[in-house]
Amino acid sequence: MMTKEIIVKKLIAVAMLALGGVSSVFAADSSWIKVSLFDQIAYPKVNAVQGVELGLIYSNTPKIQGVQYNFIYAKTLDLTGVQMAVVNSADKMQGLQWGLVNLNKENEGVQFGGVNLGKKSQGLQWGLVNGNETMTGVQLGFVNYSRSFSGLQFGLVNYTNTLESGLQLGILNIITESKLPFMVIANARF
Repeated sequence: MMTKEIIVKKLIAVAMLALGGVSSVFAADSSWIKVSLFDQIAYPKVNAVQGVELGLIYSNTPKIQGVQYNFIYAKTLDLTGVQMAVVNSADKMQGLQWGLVNLNKENEGVQFGGVNLGKKSQGLQWGLVNGNETMTGVQLGFVNYSRSFSGLQFGLVNYTNTLESGLQLGILNIITESKLPFMVIANARF
């Protein structure tokens, strides 16, 4: 025979499981798909997508794991995956941004587009104009800029204040904080 104490413990355990299930249903703030016209006209209205977000004009979903595709403007705080639009913006990005203009604060991956700008990047920037505060990796473009750079800059004009370690190949290669601040064809520091 069960004692009152065992019955009470089992009832508490069942109640906690039930409340946990109910709270997860009400806390469902993510979806595997999201479709939007504007940020406020979207279904479902969630803050996270683990799958695909499709948008026409503009969307701003805080967390994307998967693909965020918008015709005009895609924005997120945290991207793990692929972001494609005319203008892409991500505070933190791991993966690929593909668009006319790509913006981020922290980037681990690839930016492919007309203008690629970031604050701290690791990986590849491939576009007409590439710019960063700090960059480790490869910049391929007509104009490449970084305040602090490590890796390869390949373009017509390559500019950095500090080349930690790497190579610049292009028509005009500038390292402002160097014994040899200006070179044609190549400039390096190892």
